[in-house]
Amino acid sequence: MDLDLTAEQRSFRDEVRAFIQHRLPSEIRERLRAGHPPRKQDTVTWQRILNERGWAAPHWPKAYGGADLGQMERLILMDEMFRAPAPLPQMFNVVMLGPVLLKFGTPEQLNHFMPQLANLDVWFCQGFSEPGSGSDLASLRTSARREGESYIVNGQKIWTTTAHVADWVFALVRTSNEARKGVNGGFYIRHAGHGGLAQTVQDMVSLSQLSIESVMEARTEITCVAIRLACARATEEDFGLLQREIDLHTNLFRLGQGSSNTRSVIEFYRLIAQATHNPLIVMMVDALSEVYRGLLARVDPRPNKEIMAVRQRVLDLMRERDAHAAAEAMTLYQRKITRYLVSERDKKPRRGQASR
Repeated sequence: MDLDLTAEQRSFRDEVRAFIQHRLPSEIRERLRAGHPPRKQDTVTWQRILNERGWAAPHWPKAYGGADLGQMERLILMDEMFRAPAPLPQMFNVVMLGPVLLKFGTPEQLNHFMPQLANLDVWFCQGFSEPGSGSDLASLRTSARREGESYIVNGQKIWTTTAHVADWVFALVRTSNEARKGVNGGFYIRHAGHGGLAQTVQDMVSLSQLSIESVMEARTEITCVAIRLACARATEEDFGLLQREIDLHTNLFRLGQGSSNTRSVIEFYRLIAQATHNPLIVMMVDALSEVYRGLLARVDPRPNKEIMAVRQRVLDLMRERDAHAAAEAMTLYQRKITRYLVSERDKKPRRGQASR
């Protein structure tokens, strides 16, 4: 058996090696060389660079953004990325979901998803394993029941790798309990996000299992954790995004278009969380900010110009890397908001209390 590379394969190897040497950002290379795993943004950045050459999904047809590479060329490409080192393309997008769509997807699904999968505009995770159904996927119980143009999905998934950073999930589900075990099922795609935690907290508040004070205390503390981490880790690009967000809403207030109960109100906190480069912090800040937005919606507060001055003060202190002062400034403002929400709640009659 001849395991030597052909002349064409050696030429391809040299091409790939030169491309990686020239295009792989040095900060990503050094982070991986130091033994750290790639951050989500590292993988996104590098996959988009690879996608310019069709190398993000090299085995896909060129019509869908691939390069139609053979098995040996794919191995050479992967070997050179390990050698660099460089992040590998996101497996669930490229290796698992993409080929399934190529085989079974409708033209609409292919046109919608394939470019986004290759360019990592969306990040998929895999919903296979369940409590009691690990490797034995034929025993899975998550069901999908057709209702009109939609499916109602019920069940649990566990051990979901990268779920904390994913935008979407593809899952194996059972569409019938009448067929023999393992035969009747489906492959289901669903938008993810981090609404589950937020909804749980909102439900507990509605049922009086959690007080507004508890929710706001937790949100304030998590936000301050994010501020402290961001002070140590944020880049100038992170600070620039925060400044643009402040400038945008400052201008809206100036034009009399200040917003109160839209998602844009809490985008500032998401950007702080993202500046920590810790996906779990992002998830927790997102969830508690969504609950906060729901609490504000109940009392319909008027646009508050003061918040922009507070945010600017916090950002200025973060740029100075003064984590303590930045967290303290945010805490003082959040306590003020808590008192406002509690006072509005206490104006309303409690259950069982007659209105006057």
